[in-house]
Amino acid sequence: MATHLMWANVCIERIDRALRQHKRLQKAFRKQEAETERLIQADGQLPRPMPKSWTDLEARFQDHLYYFILTARQAAKAAWVLEQRGEQMPHVRQFEQVLAWRNFLEHWDDEARGKKSKAGQEWLEVSGEEEPGLSLGSEGNRLTLISGVKVRRLVKDLKRARKAAGEVSEREWLRCYITAEEAAGVLGLSADEFDALEPKPLHMDFGFGDGVRYWREWVEARRDGRLIPPGWEDYVTWDNYSDDLDD
Repeated sequence: MATHLMWANVCIERIDRALRQHKRLQKAFRKQEAETERLIQADGQLPRPMPKSWTDLEARFQDHLYYFILTARQAAKAAWVLEQRGEQMPHVRQFEQVLAWRNFLEHWDDEARGKKSKAGQEWLEVSGEEEPGLSLGSEGNRLTLISGVKVRRLVKDLKRARKAAGEVSEREWLRCYITAEEAAGVLGLSADEFDALEPKPLHMDFGFGDGVRYWREWVEARRDGRLIPPGWEDYVTWDNYSDDLDD
């Protein structure tokens, strides 16, 4: 239970990071496009060589593109992990392309070091291009296509995965953290008997709305005659447990 909650929250965090990076990428693209149009209007054509005002924006765009692919891959992989754990997660289309792109970015200099580029071959097979990021497509001032990867579709899939992960997180949170009344029921105690129980199972105060809630695993361990659930012994010392109870 706790592991599902952890992975759901990891998935949410990674998808949110990828979506933030997508916004940065689109902003960098718009700035570069605006500078390109300005240069054309000023001279009637693009100057050669390109001025620093443009090359600086190009470098920033490439940086944001690099981090978008890395974060998109991490987000899609986290959604895949949840699916492997039995959750009904929407399929992230183009995951193979994103994975191959990320691998290429990590191993682009293999051939320069005398190694055969497996990542380069994988990218060529899924994209038909020698190197990612060389071809771009746009609608208006919005980037829509990068080396065959449909950006809008990828972002849409990540948002769908984010919603599904949120539902898993909410379900598992309610399952992992239970109220005092629920904890008393698991232990077969009355509310007064549970209130007098010492030491109490590990708990946290979530403040207004949720209040104090108890880890279900710890309550069930107490029901089974244990103070600490199986698997927690290496992470929780009695001193730490006592400190938590005093808070």
